[in-house]
Amino acid sequence: NTGKRAAPSLAAYVSTLTDWVERYNNTPHDALDGATPASLWAALERTPLHARADAIVRPREQRIVRRSCVQLHNREYDHPELIAYNGEEVLVEYDLHNDNAVRILDMRERWLADAFLVRKAEYLPASRVQEASERRLEGQRKRLARKLNEVEARSIRSISHDEKTADIERMNATFEVIEEAEEDEWDAMTTRIAKNLDTGAPTPMPEEDERDLPLDVLKTDY
Repeated sequence: NTGKRAAPSLAAYVSTLTDWVERYNNTPHDALDGATPASLWAALERTPLHARADAIVRPREQRIVRRSCVQLHNREYDHPELIAYNGEEVLVEYDLHNDNAVRILDMRERWLADAFLVRKAEYLPASRVQEASERRLEGQRKRLARKLNEVEARSIRSISHDEKTADIERMNATFEVIEEAEEDEWDAMTTRIAKNLDTGAPTPMPEEDERDLPLDVLKTDY
C-alpha cells in the first residue's frame, strides 16, 4: 500500500473545505483592488424583491360566463366587460385569503377583466383558507360523531359465545332432570301394576288434570 492515501472522513473533508473558503474570502485579491471578497460582499446594498400582486400565480378554475357573471365556490362575480363572453369558457384566478375579486382570463391565458364579488352565501367567510378549515372541522365533527355512535352501539351488552354455551348446557341439564323424573315415575307405576297383578288388587290410574280432559267431558248440560 505504499504511495496510496486513505480518503478522509466526511467530517475531516467538511472541516478542510470550510477552512479553505474562510481563508479565500478573507484574503486580499489584486482583481478586487486589494479588497477581500468578504469585505466587498458586506459593502453591497441589499435590494429586497417585491413581487407585484397581479404577477403572483393564483389557483385557477375553469368556468362559463353567464350574464356577464361567473360562479365560483358559492360566490358570484360580475364585470360589465364579460357580457361579450357570455356562454364562453374562461379561467378564473382567485385569492385564497380575500374573495372580494377574481381575475378573469381567456382560454389562452390573456387577461380580460377583474370581476368583483356581487353576492355569496351568508355563511361563507371572506378567506377561502378559513372556509376550508371550517369544512375540515365540520368533517372531523361528523367523523367523531360516527365513531361515538359505533362505540355506543358496541357498548350495548350482547350474548357472547360462552354465555350461549352456558345457557344451552343449563337447558340440557333441565331436560335431563325432567326425563329422569319421568323415568322414575314410570318405573314406580309399572312396579305397582306388577304387584297388583300378582295380588289381584285393582290398579290405580294416574289422576288427570282437567286441563288434560277432552272439552266434551267438561260440559255440564248432560
